[in-house]
Amino acid sequence: MSCKKSLILTVAVSILLVFVLLSCGMAAGEISAPTLQILRGDEYSDWTLLHRTFIDKDHSAALLVCEKGDKTAVIIAEKAEEDYVVVARNDILFGERSVERENFAVGDHPYVWYIGENMADTFYLTMGKNEAGVWQITSGFFGDEYVDDYSAFFLTNNGTALGISDVIMWQPQVYVPLEWDMTLQGFDPRIIRAACKEAIIHKGEPGIIPSTLEPNALPQGNLITLRDNQAYPVYTGPGEEYLRLVGGLDTDNPREASVSNESWIQAIGQENGWVLIRYDSMRGIHRVNRFGYIQRSAFADDAEIPALTWLPYDAVMSGWLEGDPLTAAGDYYYFCEEQSCRVLATMGDQWLYVEVYDGKGVGYRGFLQKR
Repeated sequence: MSCKKSLILTVAVSILLVFVLLSCGMAAGEISAPTLQILRGDEYSDWTLLHRTFIDKDHSAALLVCEKGDKTAVIIAEKAEEDYVVVARNDILFGERSVERENFAVGDHPYVWYIGENMADTFYLTMGKNEAGVWQITSGFFGDEYVDDYSAFFLTNNGTALGISDVIMWQPQVYVPLEWDMTLQGFDPRIIRAACKEAIIHKGEPGIIPSTLEPNALPQGNLITLRDNQAYPVYTGPGEEYLRLVGGLDTDNPREASVSNESWIQAIGQENGWVLIRYDSMRGIHRVNRFGYIQRSAFADDAEIPALTWLPYDAVMSGWLEGDPLTAAGDYYYFCEEQSCRVLATMGDQWLYVEVYDGKGVGYRGFLQKR
């Protein structure tokens, strides 16, 4: 993208952000009150209310932002009879920032969105209840992509992992086990921002797979090595009748996909003498991860590789089949157009792992985005 186009895009996005922010602020102002009397007790009687929005249509909960001196608190209060009881509070989301009412907005999703004078200070956080009924941060982003200090995160895998990205997209690029307190009460933005940056450094390395943790979820992989230093052919399915992808740095003279111990390999499971793996690969100038199948004989006889157990069903589907949608440079290698597919598994909330054959009898396995 040229510098001129980039500048135009930056200005356009900035205008859009300000418009949305002001719109959200007006919406919040319409339902806000200049008092904190809705809260039970007198702890907040001398605080100043900056924003308030009701979370549900029946006003069963409210999100408030208030300040006292140099302290700014984000509060969730739930209705109890005629008033509201504070059930969660965080005093460190805004840190030492100078908070003005015009600088941020709250919404009934609920969310808090702050745009700092320094765009690197900008943050957006959404909230929700977990299965235990505790309010937690569910997703958000820090910074701004155009100042090269942007990171987004999403709770995933039923709250056991974080999906993380360093570009403006809703599809995480790397998944890491959740090791941090995501409750509103205990959430520390400095810790999560640092964790996001650390995860991005290791993007492309072996990690966990997004999962619903349901019986039809694609299993997690385990790191493994091949029995020798040979390069083994990789197919999209368990057999040579399936498509063999291409790879390598030279896009004008691509070579057929293969894997060796020069790459990291995760074994996910075996099926009919073939092993489903996820591995590190090159596609053109991009380093990508891929799923594929190699023969079981490529591994040591005593290697522990579990059997794949599918819960398949048939469905008519449309969309591009991908080799690994978790990488930014995805492999699109077959287009289904209202075609009968066999759905084998899910990968997270967004993807189905499917099998399909073309009119020539060539088989394909890959990922289709849920519609």
